[in-house]
Amino acid sequence: MSQELTAERDRFLVLFDRLAEWTNRWIELTPSDKLDWIPLEQDSVKYGDRLARVTTKNLYIHTIVAETCWADALARCEEGKDIGLPLDPKLSEELDQGDFVERAAELHKRNMEVFGGYSEEQLATNILFIDREWTTVGFLWGIYSHRAFHLGNVDIYLRQSGVEAPDFFAFPAAAMA
Repeated sequence: MSQELTAERDRFLVLFDRLAEWTNRWIELTPSDKLDWIPLEQDSVKYGDRLARVTTKNLYIHTIVAETCWADALARCEEGKDIGLPLDPKLSEELDQGDFVERAAELHKRNMEVFGGYSEEQLATNILFIDREWTTVGFLWGIYSHRAFHLGNVDIYLRQSGVEAPDFFAFPAAAMA
């Protein structure tokens, strides 16, 4: 088996880690009184039944919980099996009640180690998620996109709270792939 999927995984790891660092910059800039603030409350401002109260804090918590669930599910998933929804109410509650930024950083580091440990065989495994087939390596990019999507949500909330968000394209050039 070639090392092509491992190289793709390693590319994902670099870019995903940078995206996580940028997410933390947005969170650091969010005034503490705006973490649980909802700028617009209406029925359309939700993400299914799992995230019905959309705040900066719970978007951030939702993101890290989903990534943690997915890291573990992908590590043990067998060919053609469904990885299930990324739900962990206990972890969500733990993050909500504690220092969620510090704990999220610990979980991110742990998730990076899990993602980095996937073998070529695991990366090539076909999995199901919400009635769609993915390879594990393809789903890693889905995880990246999920975080980027919610970073965009956080960016909008930050701007609506009157705070200037970081310039995403001002990243250090050497830090990106």
